[in-house]
Amino acid sequence: MKQQVVRKTIAGSWTEFKFAVKSRAFFVKNFTSGDIYVSFANDDDQDGAFKIKTGMGEEIYIASPRQDGYYVDAVYVKGTGEVEVQAIDF
Repeated sequence: MKQQVVRKTIAGSWTEFKFAVKSRAFFVKNFTSGDIYVSFANDDDQDGAFKIKTGMGEEIYIASPRQDGYYVDAVYVKGTGEVEVQAIDF
């Protein structure tokens, strides 16, 4: 099966990382010069989001059911710089 990886340079607001498949787990790599915030909701605030320090990577898992159970096809990232997100459980 083909790897599902999306890389983007983001500019401060919530940015969607959309995948062709649904997953419940994602690996997020922060290549920016500051912290980033990651959420499963486009309108989430930073307090309810995962915080990933600069230069770090972290696995995140969906913790509550959505339309199709525990699987989603997008995550949202807030920060400034290059970020890579990989769907790891599809």
